[in-house]
Amino acid sequence: MFLGGTIAFWVQTGILFSSALIAIYVIYHNGKMARRRATIDLIINEQKDTQYNEFYNRVRKMIENQQRLVDLAHELDNTHLQDGEDFTAVRFVLNRLEFIAQGIRQGAFEEQIYKDLKYTNIMSLWREVRPLVEEIRRKRKVPTYYQELEWLTSRWKDAPIEKL
Repeated sequence: MFLGGTIAFWVQTGILFSSALIAIYVIYHNGKMARRRATIDLIINEQKDTQYNEFYNRVRKMIENQQRLVDLAHELDNTHLQDGEDFTAVRFVLNRLEFIAQGIRQGAFEEQIYKDLKYTNIMSLWREVRPLVEEIRRKRKVPTYYQELEWLTSRWKDAPIEKL
């Protein structure tokens, strides 16, 4: 008898406890691997998505041409203009990035993998579209538009990627 139980009882208890710890580790590891796989699939599908790439390139060209994206907010006031190609492109890209930021915040995607691959593009894009987002929030009186993307870029700004 040892501490009120036989040696066999304590050996069995130790094995059961060890099995539980191993099961917890396996569950954690599988979740982490699933997030990584989901992130890699997301990036691959993003590269194959012709509509997203077309809209993203359109937004990039507007930025390169120094077009003031905040001026697109006037389309919110004119219902017949809401299908304007520039505004549609910006909204499409922002909606996709908002979805990804939400997935990162909720733990569905692996942040570090996405950050390592997309940091520069996302941060430079946010710098340019932020005035537009703020104007949309003001006009619609909804302060939560694209808040996930803002959360992500703020987080990345505080901890930028490091040079290898």
